Amino acid sequence: MISFKRRQLVTGIGAALVAGISGSLARAAMGPNDKFDLVIKGGEVLDPSQGLRGKRDIGMRYGRIEQTIRVRHQ
Repeated sequence: MISFKRRQLVTGIGAALVAGISGSLARAAMGPNDKFDLVIKGGEVLDPSQGLRGKRDIGMRYGRIEQTIRVRHQ
């Protein structure tokens, strides 16, 4: 049986509530034509399973990576 201390339980519940509220606020702030929730420009991407390493622009939607675009050298 898993035992929780009261502080751990209350902290976990509080974090879950904040995550749920902030997620709904982020969705509400997006326009109907926005493609991504978050765009990270020039991020370093590493994916050993696909042999991928390099600078990419990363588009995220609902907490998942939706698209990566190679950054051209300037």
